[in-house]
Amino acid sequence: RLSFTPEQATAPLLFEMYRPPVLSAVTPSSGPISGGTRLQLHGEYLAAASRPLVRFGGAVEQLANASSGQLLLAVSPSVGAPSLLPFHFSFNGQQFHAMEPRFAYHTPVGVAGLDPASGPTDGGTEVTVHGSVVASGFLQRCRFASATTSAAATAAGTVIGGSLRCASPPWAS
Repeated sequence: RLSFTPEQATAPLLFEMYRPPVLSAVTPSSGPISGGTRLQLHGEYLAAASRPLVRFGGAVEQLANASSGQLLLAVSPSVGAPSLLPFHFSFNGQQFHAMEPRFAYHTPVGVAGLDPASGPTDGGTEVTVHGSVVASGFLQRCRFASATTSAAATAAGTVIGGSLRCASPPWAS
């Protein structure tokens, strides 16, 4: 409760104090420089205000929607070049708290083709994805989906010589 003097306290004013937020994980951890990546920011003390703000490095501030005390939802803004940027949170528009982990921006991914384009259902086919793939150092995954069902499987990938290589997973029919 905040008032100027006891005599002038006609209506109480409320000043809320909060603990600084703690960020423990960001999913996904990277996205294209064009922005628009939907992010889930996990941590503690994230719902201390009804209108939290998030800033990525020096990029444009984005409003994040608090859905619980441990999760904020945000959308990454666009940036000019690939970079690794920290998050800054503000619950009052004045103090911004720098957080780890950081968000990695990369150039857009473009797929030009696959080699080979088919393999057996027991998996193990090394598939090379040709095109403009993300540089080494970023977590890569290939998603294998059925053209006839809603089933899908994901496999970790490796960037080799500018191409992405993933082993196809076993496929249950």
